[in-house]
Order: sequence, then structure tokens, then C-alpha cells
Amino acid sequence: MPGSSPSLVPTGHRRRCSGGRRWWGLRVALPPPPGLAAPASEFSADRAMKHVRAIASKPHPAGSPEAAAARDYILTELGLLGIPAEIQNGAGLYQRNSFRLSPGKTENVAARIKGTGGGRALLTLRSL
Repeated sequence: MPGSSPSLVPTGHRRRCSGGRRWWGLRVALPPPPGLAAPASEFSADRAMKHVRAIASKPHPAGSPEAAAARDYILTELGLLGIPAEIQNGAGLYQRNSFRLSPGKTENVAARIKGTGGGRALLTLRSL
């Protein structure tokens, strides 16, 4: 039921032959995901998919103009959230076909968000 809190609802039972125990089938009813109306402080899959579509709309192999556009998009979005980010440059080998490796430039976007608890979390993105 939309808007209701999660609950366990008995959907039926059956009798076990030995011991006479009854087994209950349970169904979990969860509220619908919040979508775009979710507060900015909460995760929204719909909002996240907007960014996935923007980055994954076309291939962006390392060193290409499309990779630079994806990098710039990520940097801009992090900046709008007030999250400082930096570009880490490197080099790598890329398999262009089954027989040849090509050297190329890699760029990683690195950002840190200070947590509020004692735990740690790490989010990584592949090279752009």
C-alpha cells in the first residue's frame, strides 16, 4: 500500500506432516521509492540515474574528447554539491584489439567527504 510503513503480512499457512508445526508464508510490503521528490539529504535512484544517463550516453574511451566531457561533468556536479575534487593523472596500457596494447593517459577524479562517524567509505570511479 503506497505511503505505508513496512510490515509483515501473513499470506497463508500449511501444516507440516511430522510434528504438527505450522509454517507461515510472509510477504514484505515496502513503501515506494521516494523518487525525485526525496529530500536532497536522502538518496534518490531517480536523481542518480540522471547522472548515469549523462555520463553513459555515449562511449568515452580514455584520452578522448568524450572522456574529457565526462570528467568535466563529474567535476561540475561535485562542485555544485560543494565537494572539492581533484584530477589524478597517470598512464596506462589499453587493449585496442586482441593482439595490441596501446599506451595512454588516464585521469581519475578524486573527492573526499568528511564523515560524521568513526567508519570509512570509499567510492571509486574508473579512469576517464
